[in-house]
Amino acid sequence: PWMAHVGRGRDADGGGEACPIFYHFGKWELLHHETLWLASDWRRPGAVGWTADLPRTVTVAWFHHVATGRRVRVYNTHWSHVSADAREGSARLIAALDAVHGVEATAVLGDFNEEADALGRTLLAESGFVDTYDAVRARCRKSFPSYTTWNPEGSSGGPKIDAIYVKGLDTKWTCVDEIIKKDVFISDHLPVHAVVSWSQKRE
Repeated sequence: PWMAHVGRGRDADGGGEACPIFYHFGKWELLHHETLWLASDWRRPGAVGWTADLPRTVTVAWFHHVATGRRVRVYNTHWSHVSADAREGSARLIAALDAVHGVEATAVLGDFNEEADALGRTLLAESGFVDTYDAVRARCRKSFPSYTTWNPEGSSGGPKIDAIYVKGLDTKWTCVDEIIKKDVFISDHLPVHAVVSWSQKRE
């Protein structure tokens, strides 16, 4: 009951998969939000970008931190699972949006459907975003996957295609939740979480 959320479905009529952002409304004041499509015509509902086979979206929200008066912008996204070109275009779009809208701190959350050394995620890194997995001094363990195909057996060597990227924030801790019900994970993706704080390197 202390949470609110923003975001809409990826289909033209507002249905289908969404990439919502949930926030504690007692601590954060929502300033603005919008859902954009990962496509060259990124404001057209239901747009399919580049060589993807489905509409893909990014939800963008600006928040005011009530306690400190500072602001953060958050992106939540889900990139194409079939097209490297579409993932590259998605990265370029998010990086361009971030460059236009200056704000003190930014976070990009997502299922990127590629690992950290692939082109799309490399472009995010080159635009100044830091993967919390790499930036943190302490993780819950040395390494962990995020994609499991539901099956706990043999999942330790799986790919890490879900991540949290930050800019203007320092990472204190990151991990994944491994919740098993009836002998399988509750999802084929493990939820990634990170504890962050305002960066000490303020311009």
